Amino acid sequence: MSVDSAEIVDHEKTEELLDHAEENITALILGTVAYLKSKQLPVDGWVSFLGESVAPSWDEVKGQGARDVARLVALNVIASGGDVTSVSGDDSSATLQCSWPDGEDLKHFGLTREDLDPFIQIYQPIAAFLGQSFKAARDGDQTTVTISR
Repeated sequence: MSVDSAEIVDHEKTEELLDHAEENITALILGTVAYLKSKQLPVDGWVSFLGESVAPSWDEVKGQGARDVARLVALNVIASGGDVTSVSGDDSSATLQCSWPDGEDLKHFGLTREDLDPFIQIYQPIAAFLGQSFKAARDGDQTTVTISR
């Protein structure tokens, strides 16, 4: 028996669907990092593999400017429950300031910000695929991402 998605989600109220998606992607990422940590496996290897695997899906922005790429990174941060405080720059260089994940989510999985520091590097192979450079640094809860041509 098939169920019409309109029976599950009222498309006029897609906020509920978006909230569930955000919670699920955050739980998937944090749960994976917590699992890797519990098995004493390196997070950075998983992140590199994932970044290299998804890089070709960014082909639609190949040749576009650094600000366009930073905007897509910002959308990903927001979609996974993060907060973006600014995106600035131009085609040559762009900077994104964000915070992710929420402290309560970290606590739920027994993680620290340091445990999640490697995850932002998922954009390194994506930027390389796009012919751009990527740099990220965290200061407290804030992460600054710089993308340059």
